[in-house]
Amino acid sequence: MKKGLILSLLLLISGSALAVLLIFGGKPSKLKAWWHEYSHDSDSLPWCPYNMLVKEASQIHLKEASRIVFADSNLFWKGEGATAGPELGQKGNVV
Repeated sequence: MKKGLILSLLLLISGSALAVLLIFGGKPSKLKAWWHEYSHDSDSLPWCPYNMLVKEASQIHLKEASRIVFADSNLFWKGEGATAGPELGQKGNVV
């Protein structure tokens, strides 16, 4: 009974792995690209990575050079506890 259960479980796992490889053409890079696209910007997955924002360089306008420092109070950033603020000089001006 135990051997049959273990054998059927191994067959199920290996069959699932082969099915996934067939779907993505046998290339793990396609699977990785699909998972990256699926998991980023996903509201349904808990602990999904941050949203990605891509802008062309022609759309970015810099008025003055400034620096923002992220002060994180956690060892591993979990999306909470980080604050962003400008770096100020001795006179209180933005550097």
